[in-house]
Amino acid sequence: GAPLGPPGIRTMGLLPVIAGALLLKLILERTGAGSPREAAVAGVLLMPGFTLLGPAMTGWAAASAICGFALLPKGWKGLAGTAVLGLFLMAMKMRYAGAAGGMALVWFLENTRSAKVRVMVPLALAGLAGAVLALDRLALDGALIWTRYGNTETLMALRMNLLHRPEVLLEGTLHMMLDFEAGLVPKAPWVLAALTGIPLLRRTDRTVFRRLALPGILYAAVHLLWTGEAWHGLPAPATRVFMPMLPLLVAGLSRVWDRRTTRLLLALSLAVSALTAAIPGARFNLALGTDNLLAALNVRGQWVSMVRPDAAAVALWALLAGTATALCHLNHGTGLRTL
Repeated sequence: GAPLGPPGIRTMGLLPVIAGALLLKLILERTGAGSPREAAVAGVLLMPGFTLLGPAMTGWAAASAICGFALLPKGWKGLAGTAVLGLFLMAMKMRYAGAAGGMALVWFLENTRSAKVRVMVPLALAGLAGAVLALDRLALDGALIWTRYGNTETLMALRMNLLHRPEVLLEGTLHMMLDFEAGLVPKAPWVLAALTGIPLLRRTDRTVFRRLALPGILYAAVHLLWTGEAWHGLPAPATRVFMPMLPLLVAGLSRVWDRRTTRLLLALSLAVSALTAAIPGARFNLALGTDNLLAALNVRGQWVSMVRPDAAAVALWALLAGTATALCHLNHGTGLRTL
């Protein structure tokens, strides 16, 4: 698209979005979701920054790869596809290594039955990975993997965050969900409804659940473990870091699509996405502790901020998020009006 200038680049960037939406719809149809088309469209429109801005980034390509993995056949027939998609993810961004590892883990769990094999193969793969890292560092001066981001000590961040700064991981997990500048729930409240639908997806289709959940969750875990406090990648639209989890969240949303509380959260999410599209400055936060969308609307309150931590604010919004999730769950049997 570059020869055609910005319009060409943006048009080419929409291709993985279209592919991801179509693959999502196909997955939802196979799982028996009631409104597959609507849920897939919601996934496209209700993650601020995508596709209303920035679809040329790699997030939708990663989401499409995970959707494609969920549709692969079982057994050795799916091995080649799993390998290709995993390598594709790592070639795009090393931060997708967790998702690629999740794909490999799913294939391994689905196609091995022997307890001995399940123990020995991971050990052998871990040894192989260690040997490759050592060879790269000692013989190639880290050119293959270690210096992917220009720093030979990049992978040491994994050890530091895991062994020496576990509190950073806990705080990062909370802020990934609740921070008003970059967190998932303030930008996409519909995720709370999706969380109640994920257990229903697991009961309905364990294969699809496993193939969406393990890559998505392992991606988020490795991303946080690697980047620590810098997980958000601001000032670029922070929702891009959540895209590999989008297929799982949309699949969960589709299981509770017709509930009243889900519709309420979808309406709120649509308002957030529309305002983010209409107010250019709202798309980019600078990790200053102030959300640009709230500032533009002159809305004040006690918000969760990773820059200015406040335990009371975190507890309050965690309680509100938990209550909303519980309402989505209870709404199945009692109805919103009664609650």
